[in-house]
Amino acid sequence: MKPIIALCAAVLLVLPQALAAVDDMSVSRVSLACGKWTASFDWSDMDDCKKSLSHSDNQAGRVKITTDTLILTSACDPDQVLKIAISRYSERDDSLANIAGLKKLANDTLVKSKVCGENTLNEIAVCGKKGILVVGRRCSDGNAVYVAAFPVDYCYDGPGGSLLSSAVAVISSNFKPEATERLIRTIEIVQASR
Repeated sequence: MKPIIALCAAVLLVLPQALAAVDDMSVSRVSLACGKWTASFDWSDMDDCKKSLSHSDNQAGRVKITTDTLILTSACDPDQVLKIAISRYSERDDSLANIAGLKKLANDTLVKSKVCGENTLNEIAVCGKKGILVVGRRCSDGNAVYVAAFPVDYCYDGPGGSLLSSAVAVISSNFKPEATERLIRTIEIVQASR
């Protein structure tokens, strides 16, 4: 009788780990082109997503802004969309690297996503850089919308100077929380080789 109890106890200890391993098998590392950038992240069911790219050129005063956006749309539910927008500015700016500027960028993105009501805001690390994660709810259906904003590159303006950046990424998603949070936690963005 004791060997059977020991066997059952061993199965109960191993079963959660085995189930977690099966869940992890559906997650894979993907690298996707995003204009002049490459975005790599952990994702599941990439085959169930339609991928598209867009590019825009804008100008704010004398600063030129080029934005490349990778869009993933669920093939099963076209209302589920994830966007990775990477903007390159012709001049470095401290508002692209500091928390206040990133909060504004994230909140502006939420407004465009028709989010209303309470928003939760947290400072996070993305690609080893300080960023912002804001979660809100859409007015129309109450579904969560995630927005993460973080600098893609940065440098200091001399010893003891301000932190400056010329490129910033904004991720917006209404995919399931697990998939969105995994992507944000694991994303790496690098400039594509020329």
